[in-house]
Amino acid sequence: MTARSPKLRRGAWLALAVVVVVGLGIGASKSGPPPTAAAKAHAIDSVLKCPVCDGLSVADSSAELAVTIRSQVLRAVRRGESASAIESHYVALYGPQELLRPRNPLVWVVPVVVGALAVAGLGVFFWRRHLRARAGPAPAPGDHDLVQQALAGAEPDHRSLAGRGGAATAVGSGAAPRQEP
Repeated sequence: MTARSPKLRRGAWLALAVVVVVGLGIGASKSGPPPTAAAKAHAIDSVLKCPVCDGLSVADSSAELAVTIRSQVLRAVRRGESASAIESHYVALYGPQELLRPRNPLVWVVPVVVGALAVAGLGVFFWRRHLRARAGPAPAPGDHDLVQQALAGAEPDHRSLAGRGGAATAVGSGAAPRQEP
């Protein structure tokens, strides 16, 4: 392999990414034939809640009232009424709970923001934990004095080691550990 191989690989990945993005853009921009009145009415029916059913849309319900609402929605679409006008009519008749899709955008934004904050918080938590792990344990009291004495070539003061378990040796002194009685 040559020295330019990683650059060529990055270039190939970049070209592939461009092709995928352009392909998705072209595929998404192509629109099919305009929706029929029945397709528009079905889309509205799937947003309207059946007033006599629990949790079903007008499109999914077989209740007599749902069938009546479906035919009224289809007639309204054929007359040229907009989806928002038809939805508003049924909200005025049955109340705001008639819509299965909430009108307030906060219902969609708040969970996304909370999720992003939770992921960011976890990221900060693990990042700080990683930094603490890389730093190692905090030195015990008296370690600084021992290091300074060892650097100066002096014999360490074993009294400072007594509080840390009793048995200690000076680094590099060859002395055997002192046993506590």
